[in-house]
Amino acid sequence: MRYYQIFIAITIGFIFGIVLTFNNYQTFSYSRIMLAYTRNSIEKVLVQIPTCTPDDGARQSALLHTLLQWSQFAQEHNIRYWIAYKTLLGYVQRDGLLPNALDFDILAMAQDTSRLAELRTLNFSSDYELKVHPQWFIVEKTRRSYFDEEGIDFVG
Repeated sequence: MRYYQIFIAITIGFIFGIVLTFNNYQTFSYSRIMLAYTRNSIEKVLVQIPTCTPDDGARQSALLHTLLQWSQFAQEHNIRYWIAYKTLLGYVQRDGLLPNALDFDILAMAQDTSRLAELRTLNFSSDYELKVHPQWFIVEKTRRSYFDEEGIDFVG
């Protein structure tokens, strides 16, 4: 009889967790981000991003233009990527950059690394250089390895 009560409590908790998860889940589509950051609207978006110092506007503009160029490049060459870390946090919390963002974080699929290595030689822009570091890879959930073939590894 006691196992039945425990099972009911766990089941109700599980259902409650699912309801909370889906109730708070929001989808952010790639097209919405691309529509938000076209060349014509970057200046409009910059007005909406708070600044910490008077010099933040130029840095934020450069970041948004770079992100736009990367997005167009990735779409043109069918590179699967997503934003992560502080960049993702900014888009979830503020629908844009965080005011003190110095960079943006992009992750790509490991399967696309070899294609990115080939594309870096195309010189697709006079303003940007594509650098690929395929030597980074995940060994386990908590360990990362750099130049593993040389025996150099560490906990990241």
